[in-house]
Amino acid sequence: MCYVSRAIQKNIEKHIGENKVLLIFGTRRTGKTKMIENIRKNIKQQNLYLNGEDLDTQAILAKRTAANYKLLLSKNKVLFIVEA
Repeated sequence: MCYVSRAIQKNIEKHIGENKVLLIFGTRRTGKTKMIENIRKNIKQQNLYLNGEDLDTQAILAKRTAANYKLLLSKNKVLFIVEA
């Protein structure tokens, strides 16, 4: 299956950086997750990808402390959470 680049993708890529939160939401099955996977390939920053539907991911994210998030991110500069 071929990936079709979204017009908004380049704009999202240039806004990715430290101390930023970008939310991408919309109708189901429109390619948001595929676009995020493609963005991950294009950015230079170390990044972590989590699926919010995964029970292990939910358990990790349930501890909502700065220390937990720092430990989770470790050397990663960008965190992607899909299906959150």
